[in-house]
Amino acid sequence: MKNKTTLVSVIVPTYGRPEFLELAIKSILKQTYQNIEIIIIDDNKDYNVHVETLNLVNKLKSLNSKFEIIYFFDGNNRGGALARNKGIELSRGEYITFLDDDDIYLSDKVEKQIYHIIHNELDVSVCDMLFNKKGKFLDVSNCYARVNNFNDFILNGNAYTPMIMCKKIALLDVKGFTDSPRYQDHILMIKLFEKGKQISHLKEKLFIHNDHNNPRVTFSKNSELAYKIRTSYEKRNLSRLSDIQIKKYYLNNFLIESKLYRANNNYFKSLKFIFKSFLKITSFNDVFKILKTIIRIHLYPQKNI
Repeated sequence: MKNKTTLVSVIVPTYGRPEFLELAIKSILKQTYQNIEIIIIDDNKDYNVHVETLNLVNKLKSLNSKFEIIYFFDGNNRGGALARNKGIELSRGEYITFLDDDDIYLSDKVEKQIYHIIHNELDVSVCDMLFNKKGKFLDVSNCYARVNNFNDFILNGNAYTPMIMCKKIALLDVKGFTDSPRYQDHILMIKLFEKGKQISHLKEKLFIHNDHNNPRVTFSKNSELAYKIRTSYEKRNLSRLSDIQIKKYYLNNFLIESKLYRANNNYFKSLKFIFKSFLKITSFNDVFKILKTIIRIHLYPQKNI
């Protein structure tokens, strides 16, 4: 059968975490699917970290006879999006999936997603994930992909990069990942939806996302830029939404803006966006969402921002 022989490329960008990378790569080597190439993009500029990463890759190559491991390093720090694009460029697989250097595949991740794509004639399969926080597995909303349709994705989409397996031709059609400090997976999915790709949710948790810490949201130049890039892709598709959906979209965005400004101690602008969100209320649930945001970011900011 085709899904037993088709080459799958697993792209692993790595930066500053060689101590986690070994477990990530070993989880690929344990895959039940038998035709995989592993493409490691070393995005480190720090020479010592690069050498440690290179030594680790060479060790794993010497111990591995199952899959080809392709290693790329040129001294440039591209960032996650462009590092993955470099991996796509180097890949030979008809299908491509991704793994962050601190996450871990379950052993049947690739096999189940390749079957999902081929059996259902898809362009994109998006699975669920296990969420490990400080050694405890939490069943949180982010564990579950939300890719049911384009409108829903604009309003409430969720697709972490390792959830995604694509036909390579589909990734090339949308020109890969957009260079953005954050939201790279979200923007990629929007571009795939825009191109009319066949996307489906595989309702199985097939990898472990390791959440090592819970960094505060900051209104840095990078996060501001990333948010503007994300919303530019969303807003060019708002004509697809109903009037009520557009109100919900702006309510959600205003609350995010409020959080960002509050994180930067700009109380006036934070409250301004809270006020604007009240103007977009369409249901009682919207009121609850606003009040919850006010409580979280203004009464307990040290815990929740």
